[in-house]
Amino acid sequence: MAGMVLAVVALVACLAGGAYAASSALTGKQKTEVTKIAKKYAGKRGPRGKNGQNGQNGSNGVPGAKGDTGAIGASGPQGPQGPQGPQGPQGPPGATGFTETLPAGKTETGNWAANGTVSAAGAGYPISFSIPLAEPSTTVVYLDEEETEESAFGSPVQGCELEVENLAATPVAPPGTLCVFARLEGGTVTPEFKFIGTNAFEHGDSPGGAFVWFGSTGGVIHVMGTWAVTAATS
Repeated sequence: MAGMVLAVVALVACLAGGAYAASSALTGKQKTEVTKIAKKYAGKRGPRGKNGQNGQNGSNGVPGAKGDTGAIGASGPQGPQGPQGPQGPQGPPGATGFTETLPAGKTETGNWAANGTVSAAGAGYPISFSIPLAEPSTTVVYLDEEETEESAFGSPVQGCELEVENLAATPVAPPGTLCVFARLEGGTVTPEFKFIGTNAFEHGDSPGGAFVWFGSTGGVIHVMGTWAVTAATS
């Protein structure tokens, strides 16, 4: 349509001659006539052409280089301290294991020895209890070397027994009784047992222990043994 208009304009210019050149433009009426002529002789618009084929995809670009790792950011400020939690309940008091005196019916044991020169007047050798007795023993018994050996074979003396062949064996003492066992008796003279007492005049033991008294005709004695004491039950 636009091309037709230009052709008609050119034709009018040729017919108008110098008048068009002088005026360098068409009048409004001329423009209207030209448009009518152009529309009259213009051809119909042809059908729309087919879409062209899509172009080929371009190749993928080369991946870019990996960027440098950024610097580590600064640490944030420390948060405020939380409130203190409630205090837990107090646990029960633990047992101390301490006992002031030997409990009723319980036995404690130890070793003893008598070494030295003994005259007819005698000499005492101490036995000390690690745990004191609540009260002195009602019975104190001394077993010489032969009696100690026989006590393990059915011949105890007042209930006192010891397995001499077994060094790990626990000596037996009845409740309320101190048993003194002689494992070895020797020396230049035969030791003469006199008594068990708290001193040279009083027989029996005390809450802390006792002395084993020996005498002789004069000479050196060597006696070693074991003792056991059991607290009274009533």
